[in-house]
Amino acid sequence: MRRATLLSLAAVVLFASCAVPEGVDVGEDLTPDEEDTSMPDPEDDPTPPVATPLELVPGCTATAEVAGYPTWFFFTRPDKPCTGIPGTGIDRHAINELIRLIESVPAGGRIDGHIFSISVDSVGQALLSAQERGVEVLLSVDGAMAVSTDSVKTSFLDKIDGLVYCTNSTTDACISTATDGISHTKLFVF
Repeated sequence: MRRATLLSLAAVVLFASCAVPEGVDVGEDLTPDEEDTSMPDPEDDPTPPVATPLELVPGCTATAEVAGYPTWFFFTRPDKPCTGIPGTGIDRHAINELIRLIESVPAGGRIDGHIFSISVDSVGQALLSAQERGVEVLLSVDGAMAVSTDSVKTSFLDKIDGLVYCTNSTTDACISTATDGISHTKLFVF
């Protein structure tokens, strides 16, 4: 199913963004020298996945097929905006696309998101509106956002049932173990 594929991709992105613990050499082997024989080796996959080249669309959107499903990557270009006025340093392309995708999820659907912070009211409103129309919204946000007084947090995000602010005693990140780590990933699965 598309959700499983995209969640797998999201996990790769999340794990790829983890910080290396302080004092650990990147080349250092952190696995034990002895092989774990308690579990049998999985059989080799007889049909390896076919690599699909990423097609860069002129402008601001990259498309690719991931495990047979269409995937879009949206970018902003403040110097040459996709959506906006050149020279302003503002490009709303990714924001407009995020809102469009949030609004496209029907009642009974689900949105999974992980983001550093949300400071755009229209994005917070779209997520809350999705929940109000019967979409399950699951969102994890960097812990620093938990104490924010920004209107998007207080007016919209704090009303989302499936919201988690990632905090613990040493970091505001959801998966990092690095002291003062942050959750800088930005991804949504629809």
